[in-house]
Amino acid sequence: MTWKTIFRSSLAILLLAAWVGAGAKEPENYAKGAADMAWISFQRGDLDGAMERFGRAIKLDPQWAGGYYGKAYIYSQREEFELAFDYYRKAVELDPGFARAYSDYALALMSTKRAPEALPLLLKAQQLEPENGMHHARLALYYFLAGKYAKAWEHVHGAEALHAEISENFLRSLRSRMPDPRLDI
Repeated sequence: MTWKTIFRSSLAILLLAAWVGAGAKEPENYAKGAADMAWISFQRGDLDGAMERFGRAIKLDPQWAGGYYGKAYIYSQREEFELAFDYYRKAVELDPGFARAYSDYALALMSTKRAPEALPLLLKAQQLEPENGMHHARLALYYFLAGKYAKAWEHVHGAEALHAEISENFLRSLRSRMPDPRLDI
């Protein structure tokens, strides 16, 4: 063996040890990198590639909620809600402060016949992020679907106060069932 071969072998072993050691210290960073690539795939319309990369993120750090959330989101986009529910549940179990996961989980439930299960999730998201108008908008949708139009208007106004976008079609549907109470003054 020449000294060059020994040097290259030693360098390769040191680099491998450094890479493995860094991974052992910060697996979440590697998982986040895989998830970042997954979101890029999603934005390009490559749902299969995104799903594969989120799966990789989960393998890199099974305790990081972001990988599970990503898979749940993709399953929701594909309208494979039963699979999405499992991943949303895991995401909020791993990170009980993950407001967006609660809110998106609720939205997926509202897309099925399980809408009544959405309310506690939406309320949790709103509790975690009271200044996020999206949660008010989704609560407005929940109450609209439940036929509680006054409550829906309350959350429409909350969303508007926080500068969240509300679909004009949604507002038109809500007005057709109950006029905006603020206009009755």
